[in-house]
Amino acid sequence: MSVLKTAKTSVSLIEKRSGLRIDANWKLFPVMELRDNPWLALPTEPPFVLNVDRKAVARFSAAEVCQPDQSHNIHAELMPEPYLGDPFNASVILLNLNPGYSVEDCRFYVDASRRRACRDNLEHRRAAYPFFLLNPDYAMFSGPKWWRAKLKQLIAETSLEQVARKLCCIEYFPYHSPKFGAGNLILESQRYSFALVRSAIAERKVILIMRARRLWESTVPELKSYACFGLKSPQGVWITRNNVSDGGFDLVRRVIAE
Repeated sequence: MSVLKTAKTSVSLIEKRSGLRIDANWKLFPVMELRDNPWLALPTEPPFVLNVDRKAVARFSAAEVCQPDQSHNIHAELMPEPYLGDPFNASVILLNLNPGYSVEDCRFYVDASRRRACRDNLEHRRAAYPFFLLNPDYAMFSGPKWWRAKLKQLIAETSLEQVARKLCCIEYFPYHSPKFGAGNLILESQRYSFALVRSAIAERKVILIMRARRLWESTVPELKSYACFGLKSPQGVWITRNNVSDGGFDLVRRVIAE
């Protein structure tokens, strides 16, 4: 089923279940943006920056060179991760800031098969583990270790396979850096991620904001009036019963297990 047809079907289901008619202009806005996935045009060789983002990324990187620690520097030698998982079939959407960076990450992406898995994720291709960093074959690498640690309790109370299928994380900024520092920068490619969030809202999916709630809400205002969960300690970003606000962990677990 095409992305466009999927989005239209989702809106129709919402209208049928709620008995309400969704305003046509509001309904079509995310659908139109979701037609074209910009990540289909990602270069096959580094630097892995979309052409539509190139000028803005170059300006940002030039300014970052002047900073003492360059901790916000964009690492375009790594493939971007604007989202992890299947945003259309996932039941739970996590909203995070940006994919981090460590030297060990380079070991992960140097392998052609793992780069292919990342590209398949970007292109929304089917996979045994849609949240591909949870693939057991990658368990020894830093990124997968980080995610398994954060999701340990959820995986234990459901299963690795269910979490990989039903969970999707959308990053505010798509490119890797040690620390997030692009709060004042909106790239053309980010508009696709924001459209994915709007689509999740339209489908009444469970949304959990891991970090930077104010930034997310200022960029996607629909989140302000949506019943999103948060984390009591966003610094640790542990998805646990004690850290997810308002009893949200048990809802997340139940939806993942369905």
